[in-house]
Amino acid sequence: MKLLVRLIRGTFILKLVWQSFSFHSSAGYDGGEESMNYLFLIVVLIIFLFFVARAVRRAIRNVKHPRQVLNGLIIEKYSDSQGKYRIVFQIRDQETHYEISPNLFPSVQPPMRVTLTVADDKVITFDPL
Repeated sequence: MKLLVRLIRGTFILKLVWQSFSFHSSAGYDGGEESMNYLFLIVVLIIFLFFVARAVRRAIRNVKHPRQVLNGLIIEKYSDSQGKYRIVFQIRDQETHYEISPNLFPSVQPPMRVTLTVADDKVITFDPL
């Protein structure tokens, strides 16, 4: 929905820019200013397409790798036999094991209440409550 709103807003801005160019070209200016108008319009269009492409890429990435935000308790941290750092996260009576990056691992001091952002069973961020 946000992507649709951004696209509509962007096309509205492009329409206003185009109308301002057509007003100047019909007012009888010489060809030099008209070519600058088209150059400016092309630059605005390229910037608009860049932001649309970036929004589409983000939307596709979020569909492929959805993120979950979870509130709960970290009850244990450990390093497994493969050298990966893991935490045991508890929500009510359910315990789940997540992989955590080595730079976040030292800041985890179980037991602690946190808000985790998780994607593909890996911790992206955590915020103590």
